[in-house]
Amino acid sequence: MGIKRGAIDCRALGDVLDGNRVEALFGEQVQQGKSDDQVRSYFSDRYGSFVLFRPSTQGLGLLLWVFPFVLLAGAVVTFLVAAFLLKRIEE
Repeated sequence: MGIKRGAIDCRALGDVLDGNRVEALFGEQVQQGKSDDQVRSYFSDRYGSFVLFRPSTQGLGLLLWVFPFVLLAGAVVTFLVAAFLLKRIEE
């Protein structure tokens, strides 16, 4: 994902961030010749990593990546156990 796309995504957070201000800050960073990583770091430091729409793979960000899979695995196990118990009750 290019940095331009990331900045456009930040405008979608209108209730949390002033989209016009974010776009202006983005323009300032680009005019200063900052790299994509530097711009991402600037926004992340200023507004928090949530503005990147890609949680880190460390700390709580790791939980955001892992939790859906754990939840799915738990649902599958629950379904299999329930099916096994129902079959056993019928016998």
